[in-house]
Amino acid sequence: MVLRAITSDSPGTGVRAEMAANDLLLVTEDAVVVRTDAATANDAAISALEGGNMLDIRGGVASGGTGILLGNSQSDDWDYSVKLGANAFVNSFWGSGIRASAINVHIVNAGAIQGHDGIELNGISSSDVYRSRVVNSG
Repeated sequence: MVLRAITSDSPGTGVRAEMAANDLLLVTEDAVVVRTDAATANDAAISALEGGNMLDIRGGVASGGTGILLGNSQSDDWDYSVKLGANAFVNSFWGSGIRASAINVHIVNAGAIQGHDGIELNGISSSDVYRSRVVNSG
């Protein structure tokens, strides 16, 4: 488990923050994470594909593709938590602001999430234990 803090702007090509299993990510209020080369809706600025991740977004995330990508297996990836502060934003121009192909995803939004699909939840589970949820006050 690693805590990564992005405290200043991070524009550039490719995934700007790639998270391993159980990693934590903080994007501070003064930081904007931007993927500048997104060619498809799947090209994410922040990618967390292994599960058990917590993201605390207080600044901004933007991509032509997907802003934040959580998981890549609808039934095998789980346990993601995303919190957006009141001044936070996640923007996508032709993908999803947040795309989750996973189960047990919890998103608490006090900011703004925008995109072709603001939030895309694609988890599949036959159990009530692994329900995803979105709490929105932004």
